[in-house]
Amino acid sequence: GDREKNERDEGLGQRCGNMNEKTDVLARRTNMTKVMEKAEPVIFVSAPNYKLAGKKNIEVEEILNAPFYLTERNANYRQALEQELALHKQTLSPVLECSDTAFIKKMLKTGKGLSYLPLFVVQKDIEEGKIAKLDVKDIDITMYRQVFYHANKYMTKEMEKFVEYCRL
Repeated sequence: GDREKNERDEGLGQRCGNMNEKTDVLARRTNMTKVMEKAEPVIFVSAPNYKLAGKKNIEVEEILNAPFYLTERNANYRQALEQELALHKQTLSPVLECSDTAFIKKMLKTGKGLSYLPLFVVQKDIEEGKIAKLDVKDIDITMYRQVFYHANKYMTKEMEKFVEYCRL
């Protein structure tokens, strides 16, 4: 029953050293097919005119007291950041928690705070010089964007196009 499932899941975490292995094992167990997986770095960002923008090897302690605009606690990359900080006995207290990354980017552009977002969310803004990537030491988190489908289900042309779009 539930106990056996929990023991299997705990064993899965112990046997598999990385996300690819874990999701491959889960896909086989649930008859799912993984059609796309892409590593997505998550980075600290600010406005280009923020006092830490352009500085090299920023210590984590330097950013902890800055005003932070973060996604809600249930966002997987926010959870990963908080877990990483907890390992070093550190925490963040955001001034804003919001699920809308477009609004977070708008707040960043005011030059009054920092955020922690997936690179794909801010890539264009960084390229256009509207947002700056911060060079923070000791925190390097990568998440994975994945698409699965049930192996026994028909894949429509729309689903194929969606997968093609996701791979971009």
